[in-house]
Amino acid sequence: MVYNQRFHIPEDDRLYITVGVAGVRPFASNSTFAARRPRAGSAGAGSDRHAGFEERQSINVQETISINLFSANTDARLRNHEVIMALGSVRAQQACEEHSMHIAPLPSTFNDVSEVEGTARLNRFSITINVLRAYEKKTARDYYDKFPQPQPDINQ
Repeated sequence: MVYNQRFHIPEDDRLYITVGVAGVRPFASNSTFAARRPRAGSAGAGSDRHAGFEERQSINVQETISINLFSANTDARLRNHEVIMALGSVRAQQACEEHSMHIAPLPSTFNDVSEVEGTARLNRFSITINVLRAYEKKTARDYYDKFPQPQPDINQ
């Protein structure tokens, strides 16, 4: 489940996990230009003169992710370590490469927060991890020769 969505805690004995972004800290931002080449097979595919430019904006951030495990039975207490193992798995590493990110190998905090529920006493654990993430946006931009020729305005 995504954190902070309308969800009522079920009264069964299954293990539930919520994931939410606790904070984001940008640490690098960049904007560059590159020649945009026409697609193969399109008109002018051999000529870069009228290809235009592409603006590439990128930002690198450190995201603090909060993962909460809870269960009415002992599953949250007995299986909480499985989250850390799953985040270090080969499948998780493949997903990180696919999405331009890196998950820290160990959580920054791992707390038992069962007392939050009061008398209901769910077994609840909160894990905080840091994720390094890169975002990129590409936008086509016209080159200076794409603008219309200026027309002189002569006052008579």
